[in-house]
Amino acid sequence: MVAVELRNLAKVYNRRPIFRDVHAVVESGHALAVTGINGSGKSTLLRLICGLLRPTRGDVLITADKSGAPGDMRNQLGLV
Repeated sequence: MVAVELRNLAKVYNRRPIFRDVHAVVESGHALAVTGINGSGKSTLLRLICGLLRPTRGDVLITADKSGAPGDMRNQLGLV
């Protein structure tokens, strides 16, 4: 199983802050709901979690249980 932790996450495009200081922990077997108005950074946040973008500041930590082989952690993430 996978756990995701967001630490002090921030993203800036062309000097425009999309979001800043995002902190969250999603334990294995739980879900994270991301809501907001258009342009609030929902898709950007999900792209950061999936590793498709790099954050301007902060960390996205993804950990798997010991049964998962190294490198398989992102294969256990789901996005709906």
